[in-house]
Amino acid sequence: MYQKVQSIRVVATFFGLWISAYILGNFQDYVAFFLIFSLGILHGSNDITLIKRAYNTKNLTFLKVLMSYLLIIGVGTTLFFSIPPVALILFIVFSAYHFGEQHFHFLKIDNGIISYLFYLGYGLLVITLILYLNASDALSIINEMIGVIISLDVLRWILLISAILTIITGALVYLKQKFNVFIELFYLFLFSIVFFASNLIWSFALYFILWHSLPSLADQVQYLYKEVTKETIIQYIKSSFIYWLISVVGFFVLVQFLENSPTVMLSFFFSFLAAITFPHVLVMHKILKD
Repeated sequence: MYQKVQSIRVVATFFGLWISAYILGNFQDYVAFFLIFSLGILHGSNDITLIKRAYNTKNLTFLKVLMSYLLIIGVGTTLFFSIPPVALILFIVFSAYHFGEQHFHFLKIDNGIISYLFYLGYGLLVITLILYLNASDALSIINEMIGVIISLDVLRWILLISAILTIITGALVYLKQKFNVFIELFYLFLFSIVFFASNLIWSFALYFILWHSLPSLADQVQYLYKEVTKETIIQYIKSSFIYWLISVVGFFVLVQFLENSPTVMLSFFFSFLAAITFPHVLVMHKILKD
């Protein structure tokens, strides 16, 4: 089953690469944003239910979970307004670890420092590939978000460091539990081709949806309902719909107060994703390590 899902994702990624060559301009971005705001936001919309299940104690009421969830989002949002460089670094680190953990959780390796660094290194490598291969747009957005000029050399060094970290920790993980190194290298090669041929938003959408959100949704459905079927997927959508709707509507309401600039809009978009990412990463770490 796992191999079949992987094959489908590879085919879908090549299809996404074809789309990047034949569907140009704003329409491609519209499709990307549609995918992100539908499946992408949906995969983090059931966090409150997941938190209650993962931390199953009598004292953990819905109100306590909701207030804790909103508090974490509030702290993340405040950081982006007060010290944006620190907030951006935390967002990238949290997201990188989360991407790596989701991609390799099938290994079921011990949750030690080596596995943590492996997840972090791999996720950071993927994120930096997206940024580096779309450097012009990426650096404009980063500079707008944090008010600090970041050069291409910074991305180049992060790419090198993350690659070295992934290789070293990956070798150590491989000694404990064998995995198909060649297929993982093929995936990275495929990602690189897609990121190089596509713009920033389409590159992010393809990886975020196909290689992160969909597998995460499957894991969450399995965790909550013990199996992934048409019926349990519908149950998941019903239980998360109101949170998804609030997130999407809230974003578009806040957008109305921004100046009509693509760079400003994109910087706010990634800031919004960052704010809702922090609590999601924490609860998924709890679920995946159990």
